[in-house]
Amino acid sequence: VDYYVFHDAAGYVYERAIHGGDGSPYMRDTYRYTPLLCWLLVPNHYFEWFHLGKMIFVVFDLLTGIIIQRLLKRCLTSKNSFQSVYLNSIWMLNPMVITISTRGNAESVLSFLIMLALYHLESGNLLIAGFLYGLSIHFKIYPVIYCLPIAIYIYQANKSSNWFSKLFTFGISTAVAILISTGLMYMIYGPEFLEQAYWYHLYRTDHRHNFSVWNLLLYFDSAQPSNESILSKLAFLPQLIIILALSALKLTEPTFLNLLNVLFVQTFAFVTYNKVCTSQYFVWYLIFL
Repeated sequence: VDYYVFHDAAGYVYERAIHGGDGSPYMRDTYRYTPLLCWLLVPNHYFEWFHLGKMIFVVFDLLTGIIIQRLLKRCLTSKNSFQSVYLNSIWMLNPMVITISTRGNAESVLSFLIMLALYHLESGNLLIAGFLYGLSIHFKIYPVIYCLPIAIYIYQANKSSNWFSKLFTFGISTAVAILISTGLMYMIYGPEFLEQAYWYHLYRTDHRHNFSVWNLLLYFDSAQPSNESILSKLAFLPQLIIILALSALKLTEPTFLNLLNVLFVQTFAFVTYNKVCTSQYFVWYLIFL
């Protein structure tokens, strides 16, 4: 279903590019994402191949696997050359990962941005890492939960030298990426972009098709008049408390590998306690597994 939404939204963008007019991806009902996503699927309409976008998502899956492989080689202390291959197969040969992309979900694009940002963070390229991290937040809001563990990691790795300037570099680069991408989309599509891509996710419930622990409560709560329903507005509080508490785990060990461990636990908890939890959300923590 999501892929039909992406494809149709890309069709409106394509028609605007070819024939002009006011074509917007948000003319497609239930398109609640950044326009950058449907821009990726514009080739579907140019080449008149409906499944081309799925191939694009698969390519991002493979690129993510390459980055994971390189990170494993850097992080593993064992000299066993096959160990990183075995561990990387948890991503590359994972039926869940394969199914999510080939059925048309776009989580692989976000996975690629996050892992590439972490790869450059580990390499010390904070300007590039911050920019990629900012793009991942623009693509979907949830990676913002990683900012505190990453900040702690940068501090711990550089506290004997100029940690403040490095943290500042990463933060400014992240902010610039968010402002440029979000500002550009706002200039093109106006307030509707902010409403559909961001504000909607603050009050959405989607009680009909998710694995969330809140599912039944939200289902009953949806029967209440909208002015009396507060559960959907407060459900994020336990999630927020848990995420902030788990950030403290980064203080236990000042290594990049520990950062990856913390991000895994954080993401797992975020998905578990999120108001909406569908199968593609599992990929969010599988990249760290």
